[in-house]
Amino acid sequence: MANTPFARFFCPVPGRTFSRYGTGFISAGGYRADQVLGAAGADSVTAISHGEAAKYRREYDRAVAEGSLVEVDEAAYLAWQQESARLAKAAMHEQGKAVKLEHELSAARAAARANKAADHGGGDS
Repeated sequence: MANTPFARFFCPVPGRTFSRYGTGFISAGGYRADQVLGAAGADSVTAISHGEAAKYRREYDRAVAEGSLVEVDEAAYLAWQQESARLAKAAMHEQGKAVKLEHELSAARAAARANKAADHGGGDS
């Protein structure tokens, strides 16, 4: 793995708490205590740098042994990145469709108001 800036890869275990040592990040079952992030979800894969892996090797080994983390390989990390990108693209596509629909609805409402105003204005003459 000398080609990659990452030394180890972990998945959180739902319902278990673990720390991202040296960062102040504490997670419960893959979710941050202060917010829920899709990227920090229970299906996420976290990549650990060589420096962090060396400095906190015992702590990460203990978390794996205790069942708070599952160690996976780089292929799992790359697959997770690809799936995350695919999901983000799909979400953006759906958001774009929703925006387009909202514009179409706004235009239809404006046309209906204009027609109603024209009908009311035409009857007063």
